[in-house]
Amino acid sequence: VKDPVSGGYAFEAGAMVLSDGGVCCVDEFDKMPNEHTALLEAMEQQSVSVAKAGLTATLPARAAVLAAANPVAGVYNRSKTVHENLKMSPALLSRFDLCFILLDTPDEELDDKLSRHVLAPHGTGGTLRLTEARQHLLAHRAHSDSEDDDEESRVKRRNAGGGASQSQRGSGVNDSNRVSLKRQLRLDVNGTDEEFAPLPRGLMRKYIAYAMAYCHPKLTPPAAKVLQAYYLELRARSAAGADVTPVTPRQLESLCRLAEARAKVELREVVTVADAMDAVEIMQESLKEVMSGRALGKGFSGRGGKPN
Repeated sequence: VKDPVSGGYAFEAGAMVLSDGGVCCVDEFDKMPNEHTALLEAMEQQSVSVAKAGLTATLPARAAVLAAANPVAGVYNRSKTVHENLKMSPALLSRFDLCFILLDTPDEELDDKLSRHVLAPHGTGGTLRLTEARQHLLAHRAHSDSEDDDEESRVKRRNAGGGASQSQRGSGVNDSNRVSLKRQLRLDVNGTDEEFAPLPRGLMRKYIAYAMAYCHPKLTPPAAKVLQAYYLELRARSAAGADVTPVTPRQLESLCRLAEARAKVELREVVTVADAMDAVEIMQESLKEVMSGRALGKGFSGRGGKPN
């Protein structure tokens, strides 16, 4: 930009540069197609190169990007791919570690509880009605998660009767007694977590800052083997034409970052097999709707070969 005082030109930092060392949140990501090309370098090289008005510089942009985008015409078409729905290039979409599709599916019971939660602050009763509405909404979500867990248990039992156990032995993975990450994070609002209170914002900021500054976990060989096996399984499915989204080494790098972040949350210096399995579970949830085959989200055989 031109300096109004001196008349010379100077750099004005953008959102990515200002977010260096933190998180850059972008809303209406689909409304800025002209910026997509510039983001390719920023998300890949963690820097922004500028060459204008005789000035050349490379500015740091080491930031995580959290973006939200709307589908074309405001409605997600399940018959189309994610790239076609968002009008976004596969090169840019592949630079995101995770991609979740949030669909507004009509649900009479959920809509009733959600509307009560929205109306509670505007009526009589104040905080008491708002708390009650929030409890009902969380209880409905917990019930939905329980149904998902029942489906997951049925899939595990079905896999146990087939060749999945042999695949798990091949990679040293045995998750028959493993508690899923979704279940670990669930709140029992009507039971042990009835008086749950979130951590104060200041304490949470200090905890995250400490983990980022002093905690640098490394992959252990067993954890690396789990991530490698899942990546090879994804590659085999992609090569077999089961999915519409290409699987590249970026997915493996994403798995490594997720596993390291999972260990960093607990301030550990090593990434365990449990951390790797949690990272795989998060990736599976991301790929459930993004890829065409929903079977990807139904379980991880652990073999790393071609799908049966």
